[in-house]
Amino acid sequence: MLYTKDYFQPHKETEIFDLIDRTVLGTLITPHEGGVAISHPIFMIDRQNRRLISHIAMNNDHGQYLRVGLPSIAILMDQGSYISSSWYPNYPQRDSAPTWSFMVAHIHGKPAVMSDTETVQHLQDLVSHMERGRDKPWQMKELGPVAWGDAYRIFSATLCR
Repeated sequence: MLYTKDYFQPHKETEIFDLIDRTVLGTLITPHEGGVAISHPIFMIDRQNRRLISHIAMNNDHGQYLRVGLPSIAILMDQGSYISSSWYPNYPQRDSAPTWSFMVAHIHGKPAVMSDTETVQHLQDLVSHMERGRDKPWQMKELGPVAWGDAYRIFSATLCR
């Protein structure tokens, strides 16, 4: 469990969703009998269904633990910033330690495999999200016909609360 002072807790669920939208890259941790699987996939939030959606390559060893639905934790953290004790109002007393200001979300859940159709939709949504605001945004259809065979197969996981 992540320790957070009550004062710093998010006041609205949308604050967590916004952090995920801004951060995108995160850490996925799945404890298993032989140790811990760790990957760094890209995440998107499905606000309507309150789901965290991601994908990893089928050849990634982490997939075997996600396929069986082992409880996992996704961590998304912003860049943060240093806070100098010299900024505190009690100057000239320098009796407070410096700290680091950051936002982080720990999302716990059991992964579920998405269908090929859901995976394709996820990838299209991801590209649209990342390309937004560009003069000439790239689109998935520019890949041409894609063979979804083993070499290109994507494993997708949804973490539900």
